[in-house]
Amino acid sequence: IFDFNSFQILANPHSLGGGIASDRSWKLIQVARTAVTRHFGVFDDTQATPTSAQMKGLDGKEGATMYQEMLCPPHQLVFTSGATGSLRLVAERFPWSNLKFTSPCDSHLSLITKRGDDIVSNIEADEFRFQSLLLYPQNVHTSVVGMRNVAMARGARFQCISPSELLKATPEWFRLVNDGATNFEGTIKSNVNNSKLNPQQVSTKKIWLHHLLVLPLECNFGGDRFDWRNTIAAAKSSSST
Repeated sequence: IFDFNSFQILANPHSLGGGIASDRSWKLIQVARTAVTRHFGVFDDTQATPTSAQMKGLDGKEGATMYQEMLCPPHQLVFTSGATGSLRLVAERFPWSNLKFTSPCDSHLSLITKRGDDIVSNIEADEFRFQSLLLYPQNVHTSVVGMRNVAMARGARFQCISPSELLKATPEWFRLVNDGATNFEGTIKSNVNNSKLNPQQVSTKKIWLHHLLVLPLECNFGGDRFDWRNTIAAAKSSSST
């Protein structure tokens, strides 16, 4: 890094076209952005379509690949000051939910849950309440603990689990931890106890509920590393989305 910075000048990358130094900085950022998105197998939608001046110096296959990835990006890559800034950004942007449905007089509620096109449950009750869950193991970065304040302020709850328990987690385990309410697409239907009403008079409301699972690639204290692939697969299987 010392040698790299000793033989060239870098300037504000937002001053595109303002000089060689700023254009050089912009190109280096795009190279780093592309390397990260390729590593995770995603594309990034924060990259604007480059001009010919910006692409100068990126010849052949490298330039064509970068150009294509800038045109078709379904994800966003955001550079932050560190882990704390990244986790705070996730917590503040996550769609936490705290939903409560109470049946009106002379009626009851039905919760219809789907996974894909299949109905997996149809439960009737006078009241339903759903809360998002922040779930993390005991060996996470301390900044993950700080995410709890944002989650609770927006009506969610949290739970801290031992790494060994999470490593053995199954789809059914996740459903139990989430009180049976995993990430799902559901429909709340208010059924009035009146046989004279036609289906168009039955009130329905579609709901989405999201939970957040945070897993460390490396323990912030002891440096232990875990293979979370089965845990992630189980969490996805427990969800309808």
